[in-house]
Amino acid sequence: MNGRKTSRDDYRGESVPSTGATLVNLSPGFKVRTEEKDLTFYLYAQVPVSQDVNEAQLAPRYGMLLGLSKIF
Repeated sequence: MNGRKTSRDDYRGESVPSTGATLVNLSPGFKVRTEEKDLTFYLYAQVPVSQDVNEAQLAPRYGMLLGLSKIF
């Protein structure tokens, strides 16, 4: 599980409407290492649990992170 809280943006000393949010996500996923343990594949999903946005703005429905990590 992870969360993010952002305040309103500021432009020339004034708060920008429809910015800032509090988001909480569940992040299930998996990671697989090769036998040599120097190469790793991973996949994580970002599934929204709670979203509180200011005024009307776009908020993510879900996200996916797919990656590869190599140790040299």
